[in-house]
Amino acid sequence: MTLTTGNRKQDAKPGGYFPGREGNDPRLWGWVLTCIVAVFPVAVMFSTNAADACLFVLLLSGIWVIVSRKSGLGYSFKTFLVRYWPLCLAMSSMLIAVFLNQLFVAGFRAKFYDLPLRFVMVPIIVYGLLILPSGKMRHVQWGLIAAPVFCAVLLYIVTRGGVYRGLTEEYVGILLICFTNLTLLLGFLAFSTIKWDESRNNVARFLKLLAFFAALYSIFLSQTRASWIAAAVLALLSVGLFVRVSKKVFLISVVFCIAVFIALASFSKSFQARINEARSDIVKYMDGSNRYTSIGIRFQLYQAAWTIFQEHPLFGAGNANYDRELEKIAERGIIDPRVARSGHSHNELLHRMAWHGLFGGIAVMLCTFLPLFYFFPYRHSEDRVLKTVAYMGMIFLYGFLFVRIE
Repeated sequence: MTLTTGNRKQDAKPGGYFPGREGNDPRLWGWVLTCIVAVFPVAVMFSTNAADACLFVLLLSGIWVIVSRKSGLGYSFKTFLVRYWPLCLAMSSMLIAVFLNQLFVAGFRAKFYDLPLRFVMVPIIVYGLLILPSGKMRHVQWGLIAAPVFCAVLLYIVTRGGVYRGLTEEYVGILLICFTNLTLLLGFLAFSTIKWDESRNNVARFLKLLAFFAALYSIFLSQTRASWIAAAVLALLSVGLFVRVSKKVFLISVVFCIAVFIALASFSKSFQARINEARSDIVKYMDGSNRYTSIGIRFQLYQAAWTIFQEHPLFGAGNANYDRELEKIAERGIIDPRVARSGHSHNELLHRMAWHGLFGGIAVMLCTFLPLFYFFPYRHSEDRVLKTVAYMGMIFLYGFLFVRIE
């Protein structure tokens, strides 16, 4: 597997990082696609309709490129599918899981194909975007810069400056935890593009640092514990992008993260309160005195999802039957009846296993981890831009994992 770097000179070389990758965009349409790519991170966070519109245009563009055979790769979509069949299979795995569940268990329901079909679109959209000269793809960095800053402003308003855990879904339709995790992910991606920028523009670097610190500020405004853990993991991963990672450097980075955690635990009252609350919730859950707490509810949902999977291991219970299965488990005393009203297991892997059985679990693992194999080999590349793209890919996938495990 090869990667496009965003480096005009390198990508223009014979063979490049995508063989034959030169770009073949009509000028006006190329700039339309560039604008969509740049705006997309903001649209995802603030407007479902705008994000869907962007996705739809990118899909149509991909179909047009396939039909007209104008891709910058220099070979057909069929050849693309053959070369990258593991990625295409991974993106189709969720669709297969849903189809098998409906075929053998739940019956046909068209509405449950929305998310799986979006994954199936990925190879088409990727192939379609290769019509762009690789330099234009780098404009996505401006969306990565803008989104965390706007998100931090919204979180400041929703949380009243960090003193109240408000509801972001009332404004943008995304739950607070998921919204915060996505903000953090976008902030780290924006920070990574510092190594992507060949011009060494100080204004651009300042804006990228601003986006990064806005994202870090957001996780303390929302007081989201999962985001604190995610920040530490993504920080350790990002070390390799900016310095050569020896065992000594990695150990120093781990110690630094622990020191930051201890400092926050010592001086931040909100941080201390959230940690103490987590400790109290776990103790209450373990001794049975109160299982209906923030963490206790999650533990019960994990247990319920695992129970459903055990009872429907191959194809799962189905999307439509999930709530009914929770009610049955509540009647058996395994979970609190109030937990049975929750619509999600707070863990994408367990939730998909409950919905679609073994095939659902495999689909989540493939969509999350298989793309890593396309980025991982380039983490030590001597080409600075290619190395940056590889780390951005790994950061995105690890960050996506935390977004889906709340």
